[in-house]
Amino acid sequence: MSDRIPGSSYENPIWYRGYRIYTAATAPRGLDWAFVHEDHDIGDSRSGYACSIDDAKGEIDWMEEAYA
Repeated sequence: MSDRIPGSSYENPIWYRGYRIYTAATAPRGLDWAFVHEDHDIGDSRSGYACSIDDAKGEIDWMEEAYA
């Protein structure tokens, strides 16, 4: 995938609610997308993997509501 396509790399992510969503080469099988909050620190739970961009957005929405 080209790094010019949004979401194709960590450096060129899709931005959503302060999270970067990008393809993850090291993701568990079937979970092709990774997401991480821009202020993520070690031990911070604001990151994860998803099957699709929409699933990633749903997980982000859930985390933001659950930890607000």
